[in-house]
Amino acid sequence: MDEIYDALSERLVPTAAASSSPNFKHIVGLAGSPGAGKSTVASEIVQRVNKLWFKTSYSFDSQVEPPVVATVLPMDGFHLYRHQLDEMEDPEEAHARRGAPWTFDPERLLKCLKSLRNQGSVYAPSFDHGIGDPVEDDIFVNLQ
Repeated sequence: MDEIYDALSERLVPTAAASSSPNFKHIVGLAGSPGAGKSTVASEIVQRVNKLWFKTSYSFDSQVEPPVVATVLPMDGFHLYRHQLDEMEDPEEAHARRGAPWTFDPERLLKCLKSLRNQGSVYAPSFDHGIGDPVEDDIFVNLQ
């Protein structure tokens, strides 16, 4: 898998670096069923993109933390809240099938992505598996 992660990362960095506008942003989406490995793939690619970007675009002092240019924004933060599942026609099924497409809030995701595109940064929700609900404004995404 490392070869695939490397190839994808090596394809993204030159494309992003070639942009003539500093405000141009790349948003890359991954689709797949629950448990397919989307978060793993995204994390691996983001780690590599940040490392490659640092190596190819900047010459920083080794004591300085390199900039983060890629961030993972997981879909988990866009789950419907448990209280929203409780309000559905069949709350028991809604809780049992959490993770199915209809248990997410796509309008909220779209609003977040539009804000990111228009403003350049956004605070997005994460998901706390301990409490079983999204955590608002827990992930800072800054597209440089």
